[in-house]
Amino acid sequence: MRFFIAAFATVVVLTAPVLAVPSPLSSVETFSGNTSGKYIVKFKPGVSRKAWIQKLGLDQAASVRPSIVSMSLSGSTSTLLDNAVASLTSAGIHVAVAAGNSNLDASTSSPARAPSAVTVGASTIADARASFSNFGPIIDVFAPGLNVLSSWIGSDTVGLPVLSARIYSNVISLNIQATNTISGTSMATPHVAGLIAYLIGKEGNLSPADMSTKLQAYSVKGALTGLSSTTVNDLAHNAL
Repeated sequence: MRFFIAAFATVVVLTAPVLAVPSPLSSVETFSGNTSGKYIVKFKPGVSRKAWIQKLGLDQAASVRPSIVSMSLSGSTSTLLDNAVASLTSAGIHVAVAAGNSNLDASTSSPARAPSAVTVGASTIADARASFSNFGPIIDVFAPGLNVLSSWIGSDTVGLPVLSARIYSNVISLNIQATNTISGTSMATPHVAGLIAYLIGKEGNLSPADMSTKLQAYSVKGALTGLSSTTVNDLAHNAL
């Protein structure tokens, strides 16, 4: 997956494999150019938006390997996007989505509000809800999303200077190294996608609904502070 510029994708894509046996990754350019806070979806010419989104996962579902879609994106409510997520999960594809970084109820954004997705909120190293993380009853689980250190673009050797760019001005910490420390529910989401892959490898595949139930069953209960009474208090954990 490629979001905004390659730098953001490097962090998102390389977080999940750290948690699971390396798996084939599909690259999808979802956003294009400088969005200035607006999400611009770039679709292939001649293909309907709904069909194109569904095809991303349905092609993978035709293979013998279980498929997982990690969506580190959030925007205004979109029935189109919500329905695409529903189509993916109906085909047996696991979908982890970012709750969003607006400190609002996650039901006000897509794809966070999609009922069949695993909606991921961001937690801190102190086991509190990150101040920017969306919340509410649509959240399924929380995962680390504050000051997440991961790979960055610019060099095959960690530490060489590279150019960087602003991604989320309100939640990003920038540097000019081949690693970067970034915050956001976009960082929490691939943790959960990787955990799903790990659980599939350890215990076998399940339906998306059953996998969501397992994630919550294995989570650390009541560990987080700063949550509303309507938000689940589950911190992602492999329990193995």
